[in-house]
Parts: sequence; structure tokens; C-alpha cells
Amino acid sequence: MLDALHRDVTWATLEQGMRGLSRREQAIAVNVDNVNTPGYKRHEIDFKTGLREALAGSGNRTQLSSQLRGSESREFVIDTESFNNDLNGVDIEHEMKLLAETSIDRATNYSLMQKKLRTYKMVMRDGR
Repeated sequence: MLDALHRDVTWATLEQGMRGLSRREQAIAVNVDNVNTPGYKRHEIDFKTGLREALAGSGNRTQLSSQLRGSESREFVIDTESFNNDLNGVDIEHEMKLLAETSIDRATNYSLMQKKLRTYKMVMRDGR
């Protein structure tokens, strides 16, 4: 089963998605933690671009799975207009919206991973 998961493009995509979502949650937490820090510029994580680029690559399924696992999340420092007089670029409402979206994405990703594992278990049990 582990070998099949290793070659599975869907599993690799979900796995990297979870890593990216985790990094995004960390960035949001740091942003929220620094909401009152003068001059702080918010950070943002983009992992979807790396996944799209890896999925657009060519090669067999094992190569594609490896490319997906090697895809990078990119961290950006966002230089936006400040939302208050201390030149802080964090809008707490925006961060809470992103956190809610990320939480929904994580729950969806987790659900898809569970379904994938159930499918593999069923195949192993029934020998299909």
C-alpha cells in the first residue's frame, strides 16, 4: 500500500496541499500575532502555484508524484498600505477570513485523504 501511495499523483497532491495549508496557517498566526507591531508587513504563502507547475509537468506517474512532493511553497512579504498610523500592514479581518478559508480547505483535503485511504484499504482487503 505504501508503494502505491508513493506513486499516486492524487495522494502526492493532497499531501503537498496539506503542507502548504499548514505553512499558510503559520503565516496567518504570525501576522495576527504582529497586528500591533509598528512597521510589520504581513506574510503570505503561495503553494498552489508550485502544485500547478508540478502537475503541468510531463512524465510518468512516479515522476509526477516526485515532482509534486518536491514542489515548493513560496513565502511573500506583502508591502501594502498600512491600516493604521504605525505603518502596520495587517488587517485582522482579512487574516480571519484567510484563516477560515484555510481551515475549510484543510478539512476538505483531510476528507479526500481519508477517502483515498479507505479505497486503498478496500482494494487490499477485497483483492481488487
